[in-house]
Amino acid sequence: MSDQTIQYDEEMVGAGHPTKADTLNRLALVETDADGRGKMRFLKEQASAPTPGDNEGVLYTADDGGDTCLYYKAGMEVLKLAQPGHPFMTGYDGTAENYGGDLDSLVSGGFYYANTSASNKPATTNGYAFVIGYSSTYAAQTYIEYNGGTYTRTLQAGSWTSWEKIITDADAGLIGLSGQGEAETDNANNCIYNGFYALNAAAANNPKSAAGYLLVHRYNTNYILQIYRPLTQTGTFYIRHYTVSAWSSWTEMYTADAYSSSYGTSGYFVMPTGLVVQWGIVSYTPTATKETKVISFPMAFPTGCRAVTALTNGYPDSKGVGVSSFSATSWTATVFSDPIGSTTIRYFAVGY
Repeated sequence: MSDQTIQYDEEMVGAGHPTKADTLNRLALVETDADGRGKMRFLKEQASAPTPGDNEGVLYTADDGGDTCLYYKAGMEVLKLAQPGHPFMTGYDGTAENYGGDLDSLVSGGFYYANTSASNKPATTNGYAFVIGYSSTYAAQTYIEYNGGTYTRTLQAGSWTSWEKIITDADAGLIGLSGQGEAETDNANNCIYNGFYALNAAAANNPKSAAGYLLVHRYNTNYILQIYRPLTQTGTFYIRHYTVSAWSSWTEMYTADAYSSSYGTSGYFVMPTGLVVQWGIVSYTPTATKETKVISFPMAFPTGCRAVTALTNGYPDSKGVGVSSFSATSWTATVFSDPIGSTTIRYFAVGY
């Protein structure tokens, strides 16, 4: 723009003169229309940011990489408002800005592509950074690797928090995160990523050939743990592990629900494997020095009894007991008593 200042050799003439230029209103009319309304304002580049007073703000322009950029300053805070060739938010036009600097310094809101030269990325791979800027000391960044990993962190009072990875259903971090286990119909060996699976009864390497739930914990490609719980079987689960190149055999494990018992003077204990242990205490008064007595077990052995041992509180009297025979439901004791008198028989039986 040419020099608009009024020169010493010009006449001071107002608007509307038939032959002479309006000098009285010329400077005002550069920035306003004839009705006094603003028309435009030209801001010359400043070599340094101006210093506004208390309760003041200032608009100014300054050079940034050869571009004349518009800034606003109030107090000590400076906000970059516009730059030629750049939208208000970096990357808002659909193309992320190619960035090779320090992500710790990236606090201006916008979309960026962090290239190989960019530092303080959450991973070594290049990716896309979305920045929400509040001030030079408060901001948030979300980083998406080009191959899909997503991370986030925040700037609090000038200090960045550590990058934290966001786990999604599609991530290899945790399958079934949405609340429904991923269905596997082919082979339990395919379930090698952390998460929850619904294992089909027909799937290969299913320990029970029954539908159930599979939990997988993966340390790395060489070490994996699987825990399987049948859908309809209570008290039992199965566990195995993968080490370097091979799966171990499934090991059957049990919870308290898999055991049944009845504790008392006479009682029993049934293990998940089918082993049954029974015991009893019977008070008895024989009528002869030697006679037999049939004693029923607290429960019938499902298949049969395999051993019985018994004793009496014979001392100081001469009393004893022997096992004559046994079945799934009872055993026959031969009681010796001399002299004849009451005795207590204690027995222990094992079967399945």
